[in-house]
Amino acid sequence: MSSKPTCHLIRPENSYEGKQGLSYFTGIAAETVGSIGICM
Repeated sequence: MSSKPTCHLIRPENSYEGKQGLSYFTGIAAETVGSIGICM
């Protein structure tokens, strides 16, 4: 990995309710912040 680590703040704009009644929000993904891995 050649890029320098950075921090991105994700604020969900949209949410939706799944089939089991749970709410889902935008999260960390390649589409939102260009992530290739995550460490929690």
